[in-house]
Amino acid sequence: MPSEQVPWRERAVSAEQAVAGIRPGARVFIGSACATPRVLLAALESDSERPHGIELVHFLTDGAGPAEGTVGFRHRAWYVGTDMRDLARAGRLDYVPMSLAAVPQVLSAGLLSFDVAFVQVAPPEDDGICSLGVSVDVTRAAALSAGRIIAEVNPNMPRTGPESGIALDRMDALVEVDGR
Repeated sequence: MPSEQVPWRERAVSAEQAVAGIRPGARVFIGSACATPRVLLAALESDSERPHGIELVHFLTDGAGPAEGTVGFRHRAWYVGTDMRDLARAGRLDYVPMSLAAVPQVLSAGLLSFDVAFVQVAPPEDDGICSLGVSVDVTRAAALSAGRIIAEVNPNMPRTGPESGIALDRMDALVEVDGR
């Protein structure tokens, strides 16, 4: 069970505060599938001072496309799901045909890097480890290779095995969400 002993809520900030330091030209990894960090993406999209040239890199996402009426960012994807098809047709998505099994190797070799990773995690256990829950694909490798990790902490995220854990102290910003 998640611990109330680990004082993560003291570090929690708003999504707008969490994304405020993202610089022009940043490459941002987006967590996968139903763990897509939608609150962080919405905050980045709605930022009136939105930095230019941001590239969002991801695998399978759910709701990572730009909100209606926003300009959005450039996307680079290893999979083109339904939320990305309009971007692909508009020429704002680059599809990269790569085996997901190769992504951690590409990251560890330094052939791809991320300035920031947006992830969604379960609250930390007593040992300070947060689980990526259902996002057990390339998300951990991408997040740990990023210069900064910004996490949505979701009490509804199930915990999964030890290979999906990230230490709370490795995360630069925490945003409390209640996604179902």
